[in-house]
Amino acid sequence: MTDLIARLVRATPGGAARLALAVLLAALASFSSVALMGVSGWLLSRAAEHPPVMYLTAAAVMVRAFGISRGGFRYLERLVGHDIGLRLQSALRLETYATLARTTLLGRRRGDLLTRVVADVDAVLDLVVRVLLPFLSGLFVLLATTVIIGVFSWPAALALLLSALVA
Repeated sequence: MTDLIARLVRATPGGAARLALAVLLAALASFSSVALMGVSGWLLSRAAEHPPVMYLTAAAVMVRAFGISRGGFRYLERLVGHDIGLRLQSALRLETYATLARTTLLGRRRGDLLTRVVADVDAVLDLVVRVLLPFLSGLFVLLATTVIIGVFSWPAALALLLSALVA
């Protein structure tokens, strides 16, 4: 199935760029989520020490910015991801119907065949949006997070990477 997706991405004008943009937007949404959790955790623990409010304003602004950017990036990722998925689905439908038009369909009822073709072509959209994009963006976020944590503590980065591989 991945060979089919790769062939369709190459055949679709701008397919590779749109797919890369969808993965980038999904990764940015995930980074925003990770940063939101980190900054909000720091803000809560720092606020428990009762410092002057001015010490907390930058963190409060970052929490708000990461919260808004997470939703915005997720929306754009869904928009671009479904766009590429629907374009791939359209290309596959055209290719499938052109191939079926040249065959004789002996021994098959047309309704059964059409139902199966539509279901199989619809599975391409689900594969792109629900499997391929989350996997690629998750892999990207995992590697980037491991590198960032590795700058501060390589044992913690190694533990993160090993736990992700086990999971």
